[in-house]
Amino acid sequence: MEPQTTTTTLRDSLQLGIYKVIDPFVKLLIKLGLTPNAVTSIGFLLNVGVAVIFIIGAEGAD
Repeated sequence: MEPQTTTTTLRDSLQLGIYKVIDPFVKLLIKLGLTPNAVTSIGFLLNVGVAVIFIIGAEGAD
């Protein structure tokens, strides 16, 4: 068994902090009945929309 290092402790602390931030959001998505595939699809569509906005903005920046 190897001793616990500062890196492991820091990683665990950061992970717990991140979970505290995203846990309420995840619980809301579950309550709304969204599946992981639905979340992925929504994220993909939002990314495509932002890409279109960037392209339109770049074309107009002549």
